[in-house]
Amino acid sequence: MNGALDSERGGTIRLILIFVLAILWGAGSAIAKSPNFGWDKEILFVQIDHVDIEAHSIDEAWLQITKRYLIRINIYTDKPEYQNKLFAFNKDKVTGKEILNALLSEYPEFTYTQNPDTGIIWIHPKKVAYGDLLNQKIRISHDAKGVPMYPDIYLPLSKLLRPDFVDSSSGSVGKPPPNYLFYDVELTAGTYSAREILDLCCSANPSKAFWISQSGATEAHTIYPMPLAYPSPVAPPRVGAVRFWELGIGKSTNGIPTYKQIREAMASRDPQKRLTASLYLEACDDNYSTKNLLEKAEGADQSIWTALGAQYAIWRGENTNFFSIIISAIPRVGEDLKNIKDPCLAVLVSLQLTRESKDTSYVDQIVSQHSFTNEEIDSIKPEIIRMARSSNAVREKIRTMHLAGPEFSQDALRELENTNFLEVVPSGPK
Repeated sequence: MNGALDSERGGTIRLILIFVLAILWGAGSAIAKSPNFGWDKEILFVQIDHVDIEAHSIDEAWLQITKRYLIRINIYTDKPEYQNKLFAFNKDKVTGKEILNALLSEYPEFTYTQNPDTGIIWIHPKKVAYGDLLNQKIRISHDAKGVPMYPDIYLPLSKLLRPDFVDSSSGSVGKPPPNYLFYDVELTAGTYSAREILDLCCSANPSKAFWISQSGATEAHTIYPMPLAYPSPVAPPRVGAVRFWELGIGKSTNGIPTYKQIREAMASRDPQKRLTASLYLEACDDNYSTKNLLEKAEGADQSIWTALGAQYAIWRGENTNFFSIIISAIPRVGEDLKNIKDPCLAVLVSLQLTRESKDTSYVDQIVSQHSFTNEEIDSIKPEIIRMARSSNAVREKIRTMHLAGPEFSQDALRELENTNFLEVVPSGPK
């Protein structure tokens, strides 16, 4: 009898394990894990002081809400005149959800939906169901890290969605894309809706959103990637940015991260903390002086770690003259480059100097004399992959370093040249 019970219990446990594994497998193959610590899921509940909004359309009101307070929301609108009416909101100590509810009360033809997986929020007309927003199925062919958002995701996706949707640069000639759109996105192979692809691009950077609007005589909608910068150096960092820092690094003693804390995070052994610090600085660029950030670093290693962190936050695409620009403005950086001691930092500096066609002999000597552990390579892998995607010279340099790990094999390095990640999934028969 006991044997039968044990057998039955064992079968039940196996079924439970199979069920749990199936759930985990399904979760992993759906939406890639958000790198922003659940920030989007709670952003509507962050308390904001002194909210003052006056706008004459839902688009204008949305811009003020997202930019002034960094309450990141995407919006999908069309042409009807009901969008154009006054929205005035003035209140102390209010949450993002209260602001959003007041907005939709003034524009009752609209609603909002928050994705339960990513937390990304979309405002959209009630007549357009959330599931119908950019519901074209797109396949991500293979896993990829460090994918630059603008050239390798946004533009190809917009091309796949034509003629119903077009990118914001269509028709422009000779206008270079802004550096702030070249941030990294992690792609997980699978099939997604086009809206879910945009959600992934949002999850990778808290100060970016998408505005999809219809204008002109055509029925096509334009997809605008929107920077949520708010140049107001006399105001403190926005509440949304501070909360992003708190979730990724921890609360600051005085409520707002100090220069010292930013430098320490940018020089952390934890790549996620370094990324958090860079994305925070990007969101608060006008609240901090880059000169102050670098000049008061404690030692050469912290100085150069911070320089690389600021480079990703502010310059990004300008990779061929970064150290020249910084050294001309802050001479100590030039001396600090000659006094690096951290072998992991030496790898990244060697790759950055290679991008800029500068002498790498000093840092290469440090790299060649150090036996790297797997943990050390893992700690700088995101930056290595980011640099390798952007430069053939960097990929060649990595080959000479003989770094351990499958990501740095000959085949993997060649794969970093591949920018064809997205393809339309043909719709089935109607």
